[in-house]
Amino acid sequence: MSCLAFSSEDFPNVPKFSNFVKHVLSGRDNQREVSSVKVTFCAKARQVFVKRILKYAFSHNVQQRSVTLTSTWEVPALTTLHLDRVTLSRDVADNFSGLISKCVNLKNLTLTKCHLVRSNNIDFNIFHSQLSNLTIDKVCWNVRLISVSAPQLKNLIIRRYSFDSTGIMISAPDLAYLLLQCYDCLKFSADDFHSLEKADISISEPYREDPQNIVGLFQLLHSVKDLTLNLEIL
Repeated sequence: MSCLAFSSEDFPNVPKFSNFVKHVLSGRDNQREVSSVKVTFCAKARQVFVKRILKYAFSHNVQQRSVTLTSTWEVPALTTLHLDRVTLSRDVADNFSGLISKCVNLKNLTLTKCHLVRSNNIDFNIFHSQLSNLTIDKVCWNVRLISVSAPQLKNLIIRRYSFDSTGIMISAPDLAYLLLQCYDCLKFSADDFHSLEKADISISEPYREDPQNIVGLFQLLHSVKDLTLNLEIL
């Protein structure tokens, strides 16, 4: 079998689930490549178990991989988290703040080319008291609202996303740098950026928007000291 999908939902506990997965992998022809692997946890999973499955998949040239967690990982020493091409389920996306809440020392968070499964009519919330740097890069989401609340956030980068009609709400009173690079999505609201020093704003197709939306964005940047705009906005 080249497509593997495991879920802990039908097992009484994670150890029994782990033993089952080990049994399946040990009985598999190791000369055959793995085209896809999907693992879903409905309880707290040990990181060493997850790493073992991913290592097996990568060693067999896996083309698609997906790990879904419905519980919180406790990684108190973690300061930097980069999720690259990760597919998040609706449950994880809806409780993303809960997923990272036990990463109490998290300073840097980057989401690159991530996707959400069945994301209609939900909010994606990022709440963290220690977060300093946040990058949302080339993600493809269709949610009602992306809400960021981070009192110590200094740098925010949102680049070339596809959010459809998604709104963006930012609460980051100490934000010093903002980069916003998008096409026409300007449903952007925020608290007063009284600490903002530099902003790079690039909107490829501003003509698709009501001019008042662009004016509203500029009003949020009234205290910025260094502002860069692309020609299309002008």
